[in-house]
Amino acid sequence: MTHKPSRRLFAKLQAYRLTSSRRARAVQGDILPVAQIGVGRWGRNIARTIRDDVPGMRLVAVSSTNKDVRELVGSECEVYPDWRSLVERFDIQAVFIAVPPRLHVEMTEAFVTAGISVFVEKPMCLSVDDGQRILEVVERRQGHVHVDHIDLFNPALVAARNLGKSAGQLRRVSGRIGASYDRRSDISPLWEYAPHFIAVCLDMLGTPAKISATKLRPEPPFADDPQRSLVRLVMTFADGTEADLIAGNAMNKKSRTLTFEFERSRIVFNDQADHKLVVATPDDGQEIPVDVPDIRPLTASIRAFESDIRRHETSKRNVRAALEVINVLEHASKAIGEPLPNSHQIDNPQNNGLK
Repeated sequence: MTHKPSRRLFAKLQAYRLTSSRRARAVQGDILPVAQIGVGRWGRNIARTIRDDVPGMRLVAVSSTNKDVRELVGSECEVYPDWRSLVERFDIQAVFIAVPPRLHVEMTEAFVTAGISVFVEKPMCLSVDDGQRILEVVERRQGHVHVDHIDLFNPALVAARNLGKSAGQLRRVSGRIGASYDRRSDISPLWEYAPHFIAVCLDMLGTPAKISATKLRPEPPFADDPQRSLVRLVMTFADGTEADLIAGNAMNKKSRTLTFEFERSRIVFNDQADHKLVVATPDDGQEIPVDVPDIRPLTASIRAFESDIRRHETSKRNVRAALEVINVLEHASKAIGEPLPNSHQIDNPQNNGLK
């Protein structure tokens, strides 16, 4: 007697075959057809980078409500009002998700289940619980998710980490990241700015043993503006090393600086300086510029994502690291009495958060 598989088993078999087929086609030398959800301010930057700087990928489909998206993506790229239509396309190898973070979990789960590699903007999600959901589906489906903590791929900071390997023990990290931009409606300035440098610190130092945070007074002229926020976040690690970060949208000028105090040298990253990376020795304190590759961090991040696809890389390290970042943000929010972001917030039900 022949038994037909149950609907659930049949669906699992189909998903497995689809996943295996997608991975088999991601071979060296092929141009990878990719899709994108959200073509707003940052999403446009992603689309341009794929078009201009990543020859191994081609944007074949986008989901967006922007009326002028066609000018950016060209006539051969299909535009869908509903992102779910992209899940059903058999040709798509990867998807870039550039939408409000409250939508990340549902979208990431859908594409991972379909066997499609996912590039998702930071923060990966809005709670540790949601991060666990993403990690579970990635582990269950042997999926591939690349969280765009862009400074992990910043050539200057990659060089700083490499130089640090011969500089002795890392004793302290200090940094400032932020600007005077208007507050976003969906996440606080802490959650908008701090993930970049939190990710770098965790990558170098591991999981913190202690996390503390305090509110700082906004810099002039923002002292009386309730929409401005400045937070000092301190992470203390098991060996006593501290990472002291200031982040927010209450800075009187844009700032992206990280200083690494090693046993034998001080390494300084300043994204606004002519020389983005300098090294100073304790002897004379003279700052020596370091040459770094002239590659934009976003380009480096997308190229790393492409490389992982071609190598069939399904490591969960990136997702676990992103989950650690969310854990730090949750602790910091609670420490300053700031409400946690609402993953169920609907900014605009007409466009479901797409741009």
